Amino acid sequence: LILTLSELKITGTPGESDTWAKGDALDLENVNLIFIRTDNGTANQVIDVKDFYFANAGTPIVSLIRENTTADKYGTICLPFAASVPSNATVYDVVGVNSKDAPSELYLQSVDALEAGKAYVFQSSDAEDITFTKTGTEDNLISPAAADNLIGQFSGSAYVPIDSYILSGNQWKKVVSASSNIVKNYRAYLTLTESLVVPASDVRADVIMDLSDGTATDIQTVHGEGVMVKDYYDMSGRRVMKPTKGVYIVNGKKILF
Repeated sequence: LILTLSELKITGTPGESDTWAKGDALDLENVNLIFIRTDNGTANQVIDVKDFYFANAGTPIVSLIRENTTADKYGTICLPFAASVPSNATVYDVVGVNSKDAPSELYLQSVDALEAGKAYVFQSSDAEDITFTKTGTEDNLISPAAADNLIGQFSGSAYVPIDSYILSGNQWKKVVSASSNIVKNYRAYLTLTESLVVPASDVRADVIMDLSDGTATDIQTVHGEGVMVKDYYDMSGRRVMKPTKGVYIVNGKKILF
């Protein structure tokens, strides 16, 4: 258990308690209640506690479950271990962007497995929770791998830099304040560098996400050879030049925008 508090008081049975200082081992075998309070003398202060993580020190984490309630949910993932692609999700590597200073398209390429410490974008295929399961026997990493663009976090203690992007609600949102957003554990944020810029003639992507105005509003699938799909038809069979929100037919398949 890792806390940014000076101490944690553990109550086992009524009338019995113990104090755990940061850095001490915490035995949870007989613990039935954990409470957190401040000692600054402020009465009735509300403390918002999020993201508790418990782990047996002798047993490394071998899977991570991302809660999910909808199909086609997009999110970011960065794991401390190599993992297989979940059966109910597609995992993508960020392979390019059309511009660093005025981005409108982010290019994603699907992968067959996840490397330890590397950040990815994933998309759910149903409304079930998504489980990322460890493969191999290597020790879990204690920090993410170094990256230039999609930057993973194992801890949500760092603020996302200004002009970076956070994926939230299927939208890439640009960070405009140094204290406006924090990436949660085992997730990632996006920064754009010149090395990520790909000329239109060289685009090879499975998915293109719209980054116009710092927000992803549409998601477009493309052919495996990297040629963007340009023919869209509404549910009545009429060709549509610029699809907006709704369901369209693309290459004989229903696509939701």
